[in-house]
Parts: sequence; structure tokens; C-alpha cells
Amino acid sequence: MIPKLPKAFSHPMIIGEGSFSSVYRVRQKSLDRWVAVKIINEKNAARRHEVLSEARNQAQMPIACIPSVFDAFQLGQRVFIIMEWVKGATLLSLLEKGIPNKADRAAIGFGIISALAGLHKLGFAHRDLKPANILVTPEAGIYLVDFGFSKKIGESGQSIVGMVKGTPAYMAPEIWQGAGSPDFMKADLFALGKILQELDPAPEWKGISQPLMSLDPNHRPDSAVVLWDRCQSLPISRMTQEGKASVNWISSELLSRRLLQAAKQLLFAKRSEEAYWLLAECLQEDPDAAEAMQLLETFPALSKEKKRRQWVISMATAAGFIVAMLLAFHYGKSSERGKRYVSVSAEENSKILLLPGMKDGKRAVKGAAKFLELATVENSLMGLIFIEGAEQCDKLSLDGRVVRTPAPSGLPTASGEHVLLCNDRFGSLNYREKLTILPFQRKIIRIHDKVSKKEA
Repeated sequence: MIPKLPKAFSHPMIIGEGSFSSVYRVRQKSLDRWVAVKIINEKNAARRHEVLSEARNQAQMPIACIPSVFDAFQLGQRVFIIMEWVKGATLLSLLEKGIPNKADRAAIGFGIISALAGLHKLGFAHRDLKPANILVTPEAGIYLVDFGFSKKIGESGQSIVGMVKGTPAYMAPEIWQGAGSPDFMKADLFALGKILQELDPAPEWKGISQPLMSLDPNHRPDSAVVLWDRCQSLPISRMTQEGKASVNWISSELLSRRLLQAAKQLLFAKRSEEAYWLLAECLQEDPDAAEAMQLLETFPALSKEKKRRQWVISMATAAGFIVAMLLAFHYGKSSERGKRYVSVSAEENSKILLLPGMKDGKRAVKGAAKFLELATVENSLMGLIFIEGAEQCDKLSLDGRVVRTPAPSGLPTASGEHVLLCNDRFGSLNYREKLTILPFQRKIIRIHDKVSKKEA
């Protein structure tokens, strides 16, 4: 479902959905950046005010593990909270896929405790801590998200949703009982204990997690700050390279699926330009996403259909304009033509992006599909260059930029013409290659012993 957004936002992609709100990643056109927008539907005016108050609470959290709140406002019976967008994998998805390395489990456990300690130190309780609300980024950073229930300790007033707040599986028993005023920081620690139990980093962690799940809140630490101090006796682990790669792969896979689904919805709604951006990003995350590639290949046809519709609209508008001129003599208004796709052709110096066609779900050797040219760097359609024989080069450079260690996964390179140079330790030129890379193309360059005869 495509949400109705203010005009300042476009390219919606859903990243979270609950009973009371939905979260989308969108493009904030005025600042040319991706942000997360939380949309809350609430008929009660007092509760909408409470939502805005809770957004101000999150905006007061100056710690790195909490997504920043940029703005919050209401339109009609909906509240919009504009937040920092963080690319990562939820702990829930990591647990489902499996985290085999104990060191990585321990590193994530330390990160969650540290993040919650930072939140508690500021006087806030999360109130809905669970694996789905914990983001692990490819750089092994931990983010706590979804602060729809958070409240600064000591503030009066009701929260925005119901009498019982949180997720039952991770909710402390005193919250269920509803007797008196529960300590929400200690309730957070109960949820944390359940999460650490699921992570199961190592046997020595049981001494940390078990007291947190005590049915009596008086047997739990006062806050995550106290717990963090107690954890200093444990050997602090760091995320392994294998763990980082796993997080990066899972987050890219999840993002790619979401981008494809959002692009399909936008295409169905005839918002093809927005869909094109998301499909291009989908292929950047997963170059082998065959369905995204097939959808991209329909864009030349879409472009022709759009131009045909524009021509019909233009002719109808022109006819209406002439009639209006005849009737009113001096009134008339020419319609503004819609934005056109960049002209596509295979001519030299046309600045057109070409992509090999598809055959049985795979890239075909012959044939090419024509596509729009994207102006922004973030959404440029990159190719990959694989360099073989680089060990004989003391200095390897691409377009004057030194390539220190050609990665096995390929060197991301913008589409267009490039010059590859190989120099020996005396500075002499051993190899020179002028090459052209197409969007999403994978090209292998084999360095020979002598200088290429190709002109640079």
C-alpha cells in the first residue's frame, strides 16, 4: 500500500508496520536525502499531542545508538515523525538466519547493553524492547528503534496506546499486573534478559541474563547503567569479519526485497520515475535480482507510452486552448508538459545508459535495453571491474586514482569510459587499457606483460 505523503516526500518503501503506525523510508526532496517517516493514525486530539510529546523525547536523546528525530508534525488525524534512516538487519532476522559465531553473539549482546545503558543514563525507558526493535548495522553498530512507547521517567500522563504497553513475550510481569507504578527501566531489563537468553553468547552470560528475568523487579539491577558496570568483568568481544559480512548480506537481502516490492507498487500506481530509482537501488544491493532487471527492461516501452499520453494530452490541451481563445479572446493557459525521460539511443556522446538484455532470467551477451540516466551519485548505475594479474604492478591506477588492492568482489566503477594504467617499481608503464563499462556490467581485465597498443 502506498501511503499518502506530504508533497515534500517521495519514493515510499515500507520498512515497518504495527497495529498503531507504519514506518516508511522516503526521499526528502528539499534536502535530497533518505529519511524514515513514522505515520500514526489517531483520531483523539489529546493522544496526537502525546505522540508529538514522545517525538520530542526521542529528539532529546543525543546518543549514537538512537536514530535522530528531525521533525514531527500533524496533518488532519495523522502524525508524521521524520527520523534518521538506518540501513541494517533487525536482531530478529539475524536470529532467524542464525548467528553461529559465539564471539559475534557476545559482541551483539554487549552492544545492546551499552545502547540501553545510554538510554537509561538520559532518564528514558524504551518500554518495548525486543529483537524486532534492535537494528544491527553492517559496521556492527547497534541501534534501538521504535520509540512509540518511550517516556522520560518521572513524566506524568498516559502513553498513546492502551493501558498495557509493550510486546507480551518480552513484557515484565509487573506490567501485566498493573498494580502501582512499575519501574520501566527494570521492565526494560526483564526484556533484555529474554533477549540475551535467545542470543546465548556463552555460558558465563547466564550469570548476567538470569537475574534480569527475575519475577520480582527488586531482584533486578536499577538500570542498564548498573548492569553495564557489572559486565566489565566479562571478556569484551568484537564482531568478527565473518559476522560483519553476514550482517551486511542479510541487510542487503532484506533491503533488496523491500525495494522490489515498493517499486512494483509504484509501477502499478503509474509512478514510474520513482519506481525506476528503487529498482536501480535494488540491483545495487543485489546485482542478481532477475525480477528487478526484467522490470527495468520495460522502461523503454513505458517511456514511449508516457510520451504518447503526453502527446494526446498536449493535443487536447491545444484544442482547448484554441476554443478558449475564440470564446474569451484574451484568456488561455498552456498546460505544462510533464517531465520527460532523457532521450535514449546508442549514439556516441549521447550520455545514455545501456544494459545487456535478458535471456532466460540471465544477462544475454547480445542485445541491449535502453534506460534513463540518473543524475545523482547515490543512484548511479555502477558496474564491476575484476582485475587479474595486478600483482605484477607496483602501482595500479584507474582514471588517475590509485587502486591499492583490487577486491575479489570487484571494483565498483561508474558507467562510461575509463583508463587503467599499470606501472612497475621504476615508474615505467607496463600496461595501458582504455575500457568502457556499462551499468551493472561485470568486466574482467587481464593485465599482460607489455604495454597495450590501445591508445589512451
